[in-house]
Amino acid sequence: MSEITRLIIGALVVVAISVAAPAQSAPTFRFIEKPGPQLVGLKVVQQYDYSRTYQSQSDDLGKPYKGERARPLQTLIWYPAEKLL
Repeated sequence: MSEITRLIIGALVVVAISVAAPAQSAPTFRFIEKPGPQLVGLKVVQQYDYSRTYQSQSDDLGKPYKGERARPLQTLIWYPAEKLL
């Protein structure tokens, strides 16, 4: 299996785990593994799932909610990188 394939599979696993985690729990993500021989880059993308609502139409006081109501998603994109000179 190539390194790029491993990176893509790893990124998909991270995304799948973060999507499956309940919204109320705040997991602390830590890098516990030693870095490998390949360099990688990381891009964090904030997105919304408009097919699901995350906030109700009104706040706790009964006033209309003015913020984004769609479910927030954070996607981590890992990619191969080159060593900077």
